[in-house]
Amino acid sequence: MSKTYHLAIVGATGAVGTELIRLLERRDFPVGSLKLFASTRSNGKTLNFRGTEIPVETLTEQGFSGIDFALFSAGTSTARTFAPAAAKAGAVVIDNSSAFQTRSRRRAGRCGRRQERVKGHEPGRTIAQRFGPYKIDPPEGPTV
Repeated sequence: MSKTYHLAIVGATGAVGTELIRLLERRDFPVGSLKLFASTRSNGKTLNFRGTEIPVETLTEQGFSGIDFALFSAGTSTARTFAPAAAKAGAVVIDNSSAFQTRSRRRAGRCGRRQERVKGHEPGRTIAQRFGPYKIDPPEGPTV
């Protein structure tokens, strides 16, 4: 039996969050459980994952218990507030915002493109939607 992972998606009802759900399903990622978090505006909503309707929960600091990977795509403020709680609970945090980027001029997310081509776009947001994601093969790491 292969290992499965307990995942949380923060910002699950947004454009990147819903695409993450589709990618996990399409790539047959070994998901043991999936928690979906969003703002109170999405309270009561459900999203489909592998034929099961999963309720969207309101994001709280206590919601990350037992989570292996927390995928954040809910903006800088949300990441700064809740990513430390996810990490403290033992999750590996993968954040799509600019909350934890270094102040360097070289930004991840530009994917080798010239700066002029992505001018006006927040690295990690529009760029993540535009360029293809990496396949994650735990524990070996990401591959293209």
